[in-house]
Amino acid sequence: MPPAQQCEHDRQGHLLRRQPSRAIINLSLEFEAGTITAADIPQLIQAIAYAHSKNVLVVAAAGNDAIGQISYPAKAPYVLAVGATTIDGCLAEYSNFGANLALVAPAAGTMLRSPATATASRASWRDRTPTSTRRPMPA
Repeated sequence: MPPAQQCEHDRQGHLLRRQPSRAIINLSLEFEAGTITAADIPQLIQAIAYAHSKNVLVVAAAGNDAIGQISYPAKAPYVLAVGATTIDGCLAEYSNFGANLALVAPAAGTMLRSPATATASRASWRDRTPTSTRRPMPA
């Protein structure tokens, strides 16, 4: 049985469960991987820790440098780091990756024609949407 503060009754007296509110912060920023450390952004790191202490989920892009290192703020503790996938479900060529990558989500943006091919086939198009636009999708 849920705690009393999470319960209420309908007009007929039936017990209803009130869901606790949920909050998500979607950080639409990133710092180039390897150039910024947590010591360089102490106010942001403190804000993320504060949000976590209030049961708020913080989501941030893994980065767009195509390297095996997650960018800040996605690299910070308590942040859900999200990378990008292609239309085929593969890691996008520009998405950062690494041990702290929590999940990936499909691109939801512009498809650009690849200069490698001249046909309009699916293979001639590739997703170039930055990972920062991907964060809302898993949230």
